[in-house]
Amino acid sequence: MSSIASDSAWRRFARNADLHFGLQLAFAVVAAYAASALLRLPENLWAVMSALIVVRPSAGSTMGAGWDRVRGALAGTAIGLGGVALRHVGAPPASTAVTLVALLALGSALLPALRSAPMTALIVLGSGGIGGHSPLQVAGLRVAEIVVGVVVGLGVSLLLPSARATRRFDAACAATLRRLARELEAGFDLHAGQADAKEARAAAGREKLRQLAILAIGADRERRWFDHRARRGDAGAGRAEPHRQLARLLGRIAQDAALPARLYEALPRHRADVLWPGVRSAAGSALDAAARAFQGGAEPDLGDLRTVAAGRMASDGAPAAPEVRAALAGPLQLLAHDLALLARLRRREAAAG
Repeated sequence: MSSIASDSAWRRFARNADLHFGLQLAFAVVAAYAASALLRLPENLWAVMSALIVVRPSAGSTMGAGWDRVRGALAGTAIGLGGVALRHVGAPPASTAVTLVALLALGSALLPALRSAPMTALIVLGSGGIGGHSPLQVAGLRVAEIVVGVVVGLGVSLLLPSARATRRFDAACAATLRRLARELEAGFDLHAGQADAKEARAAAGREKLRQLAILAIGADRERRWFDHRARRGDAGAGRAEPHRQLARLLGRIAQDAALPARLYEALPRHRADVLWPGVRSAAGSALDAAARAFQGGAEPDLGDLRTVAAGRMASDGAPAAPEVRAALAGPLQLLAHDLALLARLRRREAAAG
């Protein structure tokens, strides 16, 4: 039993998105330093800093916000070179650097594309003396370091398998479905003091769905970048944003999964009905099975959920109270329908990939 628990803990650790991003950052640090050393550049750590500015958790986010960081880095580099040129013709070094970086900092608050510009400008403007090199040559070497770091950062985000936005999206979908299964079970707990806990879980759930929608944007952007069929536009109008479509459907499933517990709370005279245990078991199992399917498992079997939606116990077909049957039929049928649709969309996207 302990080995099963430890294996499960290891799987959760291995699927941790923050861990994967941390490994990407570590790899980018080593790769940028190595590339700078191979090119015999004298100040390798500036390449490392530039890589850390650019690297993003996924290829999709690199092609979105990551490009803003690249543009900002290039703009900061150009303005930094301008500042070095001004110093070369007699402008005060300190006031020139402070003025330019302050203006870039102001601009970065107005234009997201400039957010990395103050840092890269400061790297260039902070160039000191290196034996045998003029200040302009030192600034040029800093520019080379920045370019190396930017290229390495982009390469790490685009090429590492763990950086693929689709992987992160699938993992987030599985986590969302498992969370919905846990919340469905917890929703039947009507003990005193549970109202605040339910509201806190609902707020956390809304935030997770918002994060899932952001991941979906990156995954769709990544798909358009890597999939030549999507770039040609011949995948069909309904397939233009498959991950965003899945994210919207998961939002709908979250609403479906919340209804049984709300009905249980709203029907106090029927809480001992034979149908409720079947609802908890069938709906929770269906959500868990859908989560496993997102990580390579079999397609979910919705037979028990449909049986309960028809007002029968899955085991012996015992009838439920008419009021309970009528109240649960619609919500459970919606949940079964949306989970089946989720499975179809997943199969279609897997076939396209």
